[in-house]
Amino acid sequence: MAETTEQYRNRINQLKTDIENEPYIKQMRENIAEGISTTGNRQADIEIRQDILEDDFVAVQQDASSASPSGAEVAVARAGFNTLDERLTTKEQEVNAQLAQIAINPKTYGAIGDGKSHPLSDYFPTLADAKFVYPFVTSLNDEIDYAAIQKTLNIAFDNNYRVDISKGNFLVNRPVLIYGDSHDYSDKSTIIRGVGRGVTKIIKTTNSVFSILDNSAAPYNVHSQNIDSVFVIVNELTRNGTPITNPWSNESVAKKVFVEHLTVEGRAPLEVTNGIYALGVMFCKFFEIEYIGTTKAFVTRRYNCYSTYANQELKTISAGFEFLSDIGGNTTMLFENCHLNGLNGVGYNVKGRATFINCSIDGGALTPFKFNNSHSILTACHFESPLARGLIEADNSSYIILDDCNMEIQRTATPSFKAINNSRIFIRNGSLGLANRPGFPIKTPGRLLDSDKTSRIVLNELSFREESYEITSHYSISESEKKVLINRNRRSTPYNKYIYYVGSAVNESNYSKLSVVDENEMLNLSVDSNNGAWAIVFRTPISIDGYSKIYMRADLEFANGGSNAYDVSLALINTLTPDGTVSKGTPINALRKDTWFYNAENKEFYVDVNDVYGTYYVEVRLSNVSKTKIKELSLLK
Repeated sequence: MAETTEQYRNRINQLKTDIENEPYIKQMRENIAEGISTTGNRQADIEIRQDILEDDFVAVQQDASSASPSGAEVAVARAGFNTLDERLTTKEQEVNAQLAQIAINPKTYGAIGDGKSHPLSDYFPTLADAKFVYPFVTSLNDEIDYAAIQKTLNIAFDNNYRVDISKGNFLVNRPVLIYGDSHDYSDKSTIIRGVGRGVTKIIKTTNSVFSILDNSAAPYNVHSQNIDSVFVIVNELTRNGTPITNPWSNESVAKKVFVEHLTVEGRAPLEVTNGIYALGVMFCKFFEIEYIGTTKAFVTRRYNCYSTYANQELKTISAGFEFLSDIGGNTTMLFENCHLNGLNGVGYNVKGRATFINCSIDGGALTPFKFNNSHSILTACHFESPLARGLIEADNSSYIILDDCNMEIQRTATPSFKAINNSRIFIRNGSLGLANRPGFPIKTPGRLLDSDKTSRIVLNELSFREESYEITSHYSISESEKKVLINRNRRSTPYNKYIYYVGSAVNESNYSKLSVVDENEMLNLSVDSNNGAWAIVFRTPISIDGYSKIYMRADLEFANGGSNAYDVSLALINTLTPDGTVSKGTPINALRKDTWFYNAENKEFYVDVNDVYGTYYVEVRLSNVSKTKIKELSLLK
């Protein structure tokens, strides 16, 4: 007897209820050699249910379109839809939406997770039999946990399912591939969740590799390499070994990957190179992950954009995070509540823009932070290690800001803060103390700062014991740390021969002429009239990079010996006009102007150029002064 429309509707509703109430997982198959056919194979059951739905809808459509049903029966079968096809499409969409919420588990596909080795040879007589179930395996020595996890990830990505990995220690002998989308706005993502770090463990047992083929032009083909890692993140364009041909395209970037609540481990004494490796990640999040026993925790090589690393913990590992894009693709990286414990390499080796919030480092003979071509901010972070090799190294980094950070390290010959190649480090509202622990005697001397002449390190409200570190004030700078432009007792730098011009800085129609008296004694200048102002500009431009102040020391005498005030200022000139008049030059600004009274000897004058970079002509400008002997003009570190 044909099924009535009401019976059909009830059966469909019951089928949907069965799908919704399906148990999360029943039990692992006892005999994988017989195929994935037990009641625990949820995926096969889902496919059967989908086939039933399709067959039932087709049958109903055929019944309703036959000559026997009345018009009333057809109307009932449509159940409020214009056509039966419309009803079928709607129901299929509902079922697919429910299926998309399903989380699949590697134990469904044979994973055991007891921390013991279970090679495929225990379950399959031949490699061909194993490849029938796991097409990607290459040897019967492959672990069943590896094969099951990889199969789960393959199915999950193809069907947009979530992967939930149960409690257990899962052994993998090959890098596990996590797939990411290559598009910005598709509806695909990959979500992998364990039960918790230390509870769900993915443990790599051997040094084995995954090869990324890179046919793009040099120098980018350096990444055509064999990667030894617990997880390797790739996207659908390269998952089957398709070579990368364009380093700027989406071929090497995996997007919308989320990995949470698990431990990534390299089994000792073998040293697995990486915990997680990716050519590039974008719009990804890695939350509550523990890294143990690998050389490096997380590595990216091409891109690392708009991704978050939160609640990461690194233990018994050599180096931490290494993000060194060779094509300038690292930006907007966020690290929150990350803890590095006992590292001996570099904690964070970062190129690009990154923000660190409430991150900590504890112990280890490491260099906590190395920045290259970076713009990074560290806020409310804590670093403590008696063996640390300094704190911050900045190379070609326009700014590195430490705000309200607490730092405790031993005094060593390695400087706490080092800046080279036009780098800027700003430390504010923090503290620097000694990590005095038993067994770690204080090493001397302790170096606080080290920078080349192109870089700056600025301390603002940093609390530390000055006697614990070597620090040189700008105002008591040594001869070796300043560049002498003029010194009447150091005739080896005769800048007086490079005076570009002398002229009026106030009134171009009234040039007050200067005579250089006693030229061999350096810049002993005298005005031939008592009105107006005068200035000198040096013919040779001077690089200000790497210096914090301009220092001038001079004897000055009032015009007419009077008691009027006079002004002195220094300015930097970008360009000079051919006629060499001061007012027609292009000063960047009058850097400083002071008002002095009465005659003065050895008057000292400092100008802050800490935030001024580049090469300029130096101008000295005075008013109401008849005689001036500039004894020294120097740049201070």
